[in-house]
Amino acid sequence: MIGPTSQFFSAFQDLDILHWNHQNITRITPDTFSGINEGLQYLHIADKISTMESKSFGKFHDLKSLSMTETLLPELPSDIFEGLENLTLLDLEYNRITVLRKNTFRNLYALKKLILGHNNISKIEPETFANLNLQHLDLKFNDLGNISNGLFHHLGSLEVLDLARNGFQTVPKDAFEGCSQLRSLNLARNRIRHIDPGAFSNLKLQKLDLTRNQLTALDYGVFNDLRIQEILDFRFNHIREITKNTLDGCVDRGILHLSYNEIHHIDPMAFSNLILKQLKLEHNKLTVLERDSFDDLQIIEILDIRFNNIIQIKLRGCWELRGKRVALCYKHLPKVGSIGGVRSRPWNKISVNCSSPKKDGHFDGVCVQLNNQSNIHELTDRVVHKGQITASNLLHKQRRLYNRLAIGENNTPLVDSSGLLS
Repeated sequence: MIGPTSQFFSAFQDLDILHWNHQNITRITPDTFSGINEGLQYLHIADKISTMESKSFGKFHDLKSLSMTETLLPELPSDIFEGLENLTLLDLEYNRITVLRKNTFRNLYALKKLILGHNNISKIEPETFANLNLQHLDLKFNDLGNISNGLFHHLGSLEVLDLARNGFQTVPKDAFEGCSQLRSLNLARNRIRHIDPGAFSNLKLQKLDLTRNQLTALDYGVFNDLRIQEILDFRFNHIREITKNTLDGCVDRGILHLSYNEIHHIDPMAFSNLILKQLKLEHNKLTVLERDSFDDLQIIEILDIRFNNIIQIKLRGCWELRGKRVALCYKHLPKVGSIGGVRSRPWNKISVNCSSPKKDGHFDGVCVQLNNQSNIHELTDRVVHKGQITASNLLHKQRRLYNRLAIGENNTPLVDSSGLLS
């Protein structure tokens, strides 16, 4: 069907909401909706539309939400949204759009949320977002390839920006200049190898997602001007070490995710001037926790170092962490014999050295990976003070543990039933 006749909607003149799904309509013109009054407020179209004339929606001055998905259009007519002065939501997800022209969204002064995810957008012309007062911009799963200079600098009201999976390899300096209200920035699933110093200058985010990129290092000056209140997420990169001052003060009482990387070394004072709710370092390649690795770091809830290859802990004064719980997992611990006929490398002992801990300094638990189960040997009732915990001793105590959740301070579960941190 090319399109409905002018009488198609004549029986529905007083519609407020119209869902138009899979009616095999291929063409939309200004006459398509001639039978509907101008009071329509919500319009959803999902069809294989290949032709759309200018000003097709021009009569709907009260329209608040327009969703148009699954079309075959590679490009939108420059004045297709002419007359939609009260539109607050525009959803163009799952189309075949390849380019956004400068005047496509002009005069949409009330628009707050623009969704353009899952298209083939490889080019956005300069000034495309000029004069918009967007709060939410979704461009995930497109083909942008790079962040053009000044692309977002008009968006002073923007709070959420999703740029996941666009093939970015670098984040340039001042990429988000002008986005003073930005609270959530998603750069996950790109190919980011390098971030210029100043890329995040003066941003005060709640969340920054850099998961599943190709970062191998955190360079000095990249995150120092950044302030994050909830989550800074580096999971599933290839970061090899944490050097001094690279993260200085960038997270304030939030969660720092560094899990699933290749971290084998942490510089002294690497986390200085940080107050963290949680520090997540599990699934890395740490073997030794040096004396000053966590100096000048404050942790409100938990430091998670499980699933590493730790053979020695030389932390100077556990109390300096000011943490409630420290979760340690000795992945290759059982080498006093063999398990399942497979021998792992030998372990003579595991040393836990705590010099001059204060009264409240302690480890809440040591998580032992044994027979594909995680259990906890609790040490909450005593302070480990210049002592040694031997592998054979831990294994002996491990056999005596009954199958239950390990409880930390204030009866808080330390692990859930699958052995993961709660």
